[in-house]
Amino acid sequence: MKSLTLLQTLKLSGQLVTQISSLARKPYMSRKQIEAYQLERLKLILDVAKKNVSHYQQKNLLDPSRINSLEDWQQLPVLTKQDLLNLDVPDRINRNFKTEDLIVSKSSGSTGKALDVFYDEDSYNFFILAGLRLYFMVFKYLPWHKQTYIYTSPYPLKSLFGAYPLNFISTLNPIDDTIDKLKKNPPDLLVCYPSHLRAIAAQLTEEDLKIIRPKAINVNSEMSSQAERNYLEKVFKCFVFDDYSSEELTRIASQCRNYSYHIFEDLNYIEILDDNMKPVKDGVVGNIVGTNLHNIGMPLIRYMQGDRGAIVSKKCECGRNFKILETLEGRKNDAFTLSTGEVISSGFLLDLTYGVFLNYPNSVSAFCLIQEEHDNWTIELVPGEKWDEKLKTLIPEKLSADLKKSNVTIRSKVVSEVRKTKSGKANPIISDLKKENK
Repeated sequence: MKSLTLLQTLKLSGQLVTQISSLARKPYMSRKQIEAYQLERLKLILDVAKKNVSHYQQKNLLDPSRINSLEDWQQLPVLTKQDLLNLDVPDRINRNFKTEDLIVSKSSGSTGKALDVFYDEDSYNFFILAGLRLYFMVFKYLPWHKQTYIYTSPYPLKSLFGAYPLNFISTLNPIDDTIDKLKKNPPDLLVCYPSHLRAIAAQLTEEDLKIIRPKAINVNSEMSSQAERNYLEKVFKCFVFDDYSSEELTRIASQCRNYSYHIFEDLNYIEILDDNMKPVKDGVVGNIVGTNLHNIGMPLIRYMQGDRGAIVSKKCECGRNFKILETLEGRKNDAFTLSTGEVISSGFLLDLTYGVFLNYPNSVSAFCLIQEEHDNWTIELVPGEKWDEKLKTLIPEKLSADLKKSNVTIRSKVVSEVRKTKSGKANPIISDLKKENK
């Protein structure tokens, strides 16, 4: 993604001053106020889409005046990534914008097919400010605190005229050199992939940890388990939290200090639907479908992420009234389907796998569980500091014992690097079986 220009940075700084207080208050609004705000934004987005986006003009959608409740929103069709890929860019963006006036990012996701996602400037700035709020949720993130961002490409800005300075390190950088960079410029906030944080943790010494002492660590973009994050908290002696985002919908949910994933209901209207695209009850796992409430550059109405999860409306001790994403199972296409027809979610498999590795600390620096056939799986293992050849047999045996599926065979394969996506992400749970991309 391109760096923000001077004018864009000036505008973002102005929005920070004028909007950050309002952003901070929104999670504490009453449920009635939250839902009224969502309904107002949904009607606005629908109006923009019907008037200005070719794709939606061809759909003969309901008039916004007929959307009088959040339940009425269910009458609109669901949009998939494949639907978007089938469209030419001019057919999916607001005709009042030129593509060069929009901020573009790429989404690959589970399909591996790149999708250009376009944001208008105001909505993208709102996305950045929501990122600041995400950090405020877990510690007092002040303008002079330093962030180190370990990612595949630089963030679009290095600071807001000196405030919230950000240092970029590429994921392609060798781990030992990355640790040296962290020691030379110790961050208050570290943001990176969970797989990269595991690799860093595996090579850190006690002397390194006396210098590298972040106040908080944010992991994202890849699946990680709470057990794994708890372990990393002990290593780094600071709060390690996850957030759930996508290029299409931007910020979706993030953990507070109580480990609750609060949905950013002022950014997206999130629904959980069954496979027939009907709403499920509170706490029931289904397909995550979202409508971004701010992006008028490329409106996405009832967009199906491809992820599965469950939402609950229970009160969190932190005081925020945003709903909670109680379960996040990961990509539907990453679930393992056995020969019996039983489906095992990628989230369950991640918890299962990491639970085994906790028995062998520092022995495995990276892993990937791959379903090659329905009942034949391989666990890729990258040896860590305390690797023992016996683990090549012990780990698959322990996985099989904990899985309790007699028809499933798990073998291990020692590798120097686990399989990654083209963008450099490590997906720890992969099914090679072809699935219909619904």
